[in-house]
Amino acid sequence: MSGFVSNPMDKAEVSKIAIFGIANYAWNISMYDPIATWKKASYLLMPEAPEAFLLFNSHNSNLGPNGHGYRRDESVELKPYVQSFLSEYRNGTFLNDEAARIRLEFERIVDATEEIAKKSKNERLLEQISPWLRHFRHLGKAGMHRTALADAIHAGRPGQGWKQFLLVEKETDSMNYIDQHFNQNPYQPGIRTGSLVLEPLIWEIMEIASVYYADSLLQSGGSRNTESTISKLLLQTAIISNSEVFSKQPLMVRNQYVAFSPKLEVVSLEENGFFGFEIDSNLVAERLEVNFEDPNFAKWGQIEASADGSEWKPLPYRLDSGKGMVRFPDETFRQIRVRNKSAQKQDFYLKTFKLTVKER
Repeated sequence: MSGFVSNPMDKAEVSKIAIFGIANYAWNISMYDPIATWKKASYLLMPEAPEAFLLFNSHNSNLGPNGHGYRRDESVELKPYVQSFLSEYRNGTFLNDEAARIRLEFERIVDATEEIAKKSKNERLLEQISPWLRHFRHLGKAGMHRTALADAIHAGRPGQGWKQFLLVEKETDSMNYIDQHFNQNPYQPGIRTGSLVLEPLIWEIMEIASVYYADSLLQSGGSRNTESTISKLLLQTAIISNSEVFSKQPLMVRNQYVAFSPKLEVVSLEENGFFGFEIDSNLVAERLEVNFEDPNFAKWGQIEASADGSEWKPLPYRLDSGKGMVRFPDETFRQIRVRNKSAQKQDFYLKTFKLTVKER
């Protein structure tokens, strides 16, 4: 195909940043500067708070996992500081300059969300980015408490650190709530901000702190919500597949299930191709719901489960046109997959592949 191609979102105002870039590129290809164009578009779309909007955009440019494999860099200016800080912190060294720069960025994030909400006159734009803006504000606060947490642990102030630990958890719980209840578009559901650099930084510091505060967490464990615990375990779900398309497909994680996000286009499995999940050892697979919209699925599709990833057991199923439910008689199964048992490539639709679990 020859030509200029655009694929705007269903959110018209937010899409104008990308559309502006396409127009600028088409106007003068040889002089096109993507970074300068991106900044100019941010200024034009939110002239009342351009720097704040640009900061918001700079930490929210990555698309996240998707079946096409399209990704964007993110948090470019802060990334070297995060990498240096984490590299040394893992070995017990606290880099004050890097920590200060990271904390400043999280403070700027909180300020930017307030400035955007108060100053922008583009009501439709604010409406469209509102869940992401709220999530971003909680991310900024979580990052500020995280920096104080890391400092307290390194300085040997466990009491102060524990207070910061609980504050980080409070903010991340709010982030999880927004992710679970807004933008529930099945194709790329939920709300994520700073997912490429900022969120991983917070999670890693929390993992280190969880080891440090293991006794305190054990004592407070009785108050933990079971659904929240299952959700956290489900986040550890791994995709198992020998097909690149399925390996990159985003997942939907909810209170008691994990599912592949459906695809609009037809997907294919080569001979002996497979895709599925491997769940945490603390979870038990209860049932699998599928919908492949293929009346011939029974002729080529095999649903299998394994406890160790090496010995696979075929599971009986009754599906109507590739749609139905499978239950698991064995609680040791940790891997569940669909395999093409035929001798040729099969085309079908990935409408539903949803695994419901319970805590072991």
